[in-house]
Amino acid sequence: MAALIQMMMGHWWSVDAFSFTLTPGANVDLRTQALAAGWDGAKPVIATLNGAITSSSTATPALTITGSFPGGVKLINNGTITGAIGTNSAVAGSTGTNGTAGAGGAGGAATSYTKSAGGGTGSAGGAAGSGGIGGAGGAGGIALSVSSAVSITNNSSIIGGGGGTGGPGGAPGVPSGGGGGGSGGTRYQAYSGKIPYVAYGGGAAGGRGYSVATGAAISNGGGSGGAGGLGSWGSNYTGGNWGPPGNGGAGGAGGAYGAAGPTGGQGNAVSGDSNITWLVTGTRSGPVV
Repeated sequence: MAALIQMMMGHWWSVDAFSFTLTPGANVDLRTQALAAGWDGAKPVIATLNGAITSSSTATPALTITGSFPGGVKLINNGTITGAIGTNSAVAGSTGTNGTAGAGGAGGAATSYTKSAGGGTGSAGGAAGSGGIGGAGGAGGIALSVSSAVSITNNSSIIGGGGGTGGPGGAPGVPSGGGGGGSGGTRYQAYSGKIPYVAYGGGAAGGRGYSVATGAAISNGGGSGGAGGLGSWGSNYTGGNWGPPGNGGAGGAGGAYGAAGPTGGQGNAVSGDSNITWLVTGTRSGPVV
């Protein structure tokens, strides 16, 4: 008996229903197309799609089934219904911080009139910061939106829009050079008549490393410090040699590029699933809610 009733209902649909073929395109409303095709607004509707329906915006579903269908409505999908692709992010990650220039090394001490110490090593330059993560891509759009009761035979595909790509990662900051090495301790010899007198003193401090903030060139390390200043008068002994200058500090480490932003989520294949009776589910890519 149930089979007979189903057969009779199918016969009633096929005989009395208004059948038409949906026109492919973007942002399609099934009821609007049915009325434009000559539907009287009362008979059952059988709409068949053989082509592709898309969307021009993630804010608008590709195909919408809404409004009054007094006799009921069926959709036979032999084509594709695809939501809009999400917006690609143009937001780049933030640029990493620049390194701080290293300080110069201390000048060498003149420890006695017979010897002088070497200059100190300059401090290492500051490391560059890594770039930030790019902005997230936009979510994809809805393929099929349903707010009226409908039966669907999906012989093909209903696909939610793909998410947009994420923004590029930020560039790393610029490392700074190390500070210059301090100069070695110095001696100075003068004469008073035939008696030699010797002066000795500490070396000058090294110069600071290159600064990235001024746009100056960056070196792996600062140069050696300048010559030491004069000390006080010493005895009539021969003074020691200059101490060696200190080495420049090492340049700062480079930062890494930031990661690209995440891709946006896929749009819903179907929105309003509670209003649908699926006769054939077919391929549905994306959430069905």
